[in-house]
Amino acid sequence: MRKKGTLDCMTTSVGLRESKKAHTRRELARAVLRLAAHDGLDRVTIDAVCAEVGVSPRTFHNYFADKVEAIIHLINDTISRVIDNADSRGDDESLWQVLEYGICATADSDQTADPAELVALFRLTMTEPTFVSHHSTLEAHESFEQMFVDLCAKHGHDGRGLYARLAVDTSLTIARVALEYWSDLPEPRPAVGPILSEAFRQAAVGMGESVLDS
Repeated sequence: MRKKGTLDCMTTSVGLRESKKAHTRRELARAVLRLAAHDGLDRVTIDAVCAEVGVSPRTFHNYFADKVEAIIHLINDTISRVIDNADSRGDDESLWQVLEYGICATADSDQTADPAELVALFRLTMTEPTFVSHHSTLEAHESFEQMFVDLCAKHGHDGRGLYARLAVDTSLTIARVALEYWSDLPEPRPAVGPILSEAFRQAAVGMGESVLDS
């Protein structure tokens, strides 16, 4: 029988390996995004991605089949963090409040290396022909549909109803516009969290009158 100390060491070793693999996967996907934002996805080569991260093409293909799969990984990761952050709130809060928290917490998280990454991801999925024409992000959205439905139900709404759809789509639009606004500000840019919060505050009262400073 193995001693408890040995088992603890094995568990720690496995945990470190998985953490390292997750880090490599994330860095490869981010390298694809950076290069695609600069040159367009069709001009990105696997060799260039690997040079950015310092790994071999074989290592890249251990994680992703191609560039599109790497971008979808980033989309999945971002959506998952938004849902997890939103789901961490109490069920006494409204759906709108938890969506706001989920998005703001994700954008301001230590796991988001740079909010500009989210700006690039929004732009890529909305303008890159690979995604726009062929709907390559459909799988990413479908894989989280039930999680959104469950989140909506927790806060008293049918996840497939009109209000829930309006709330989800509007919150994503607010995030995109606020992030674009933040991206256009001169350096050094302020923290993105307060800008997102202000954008949600304006949306909550409607567009009939501005409640913002600018």
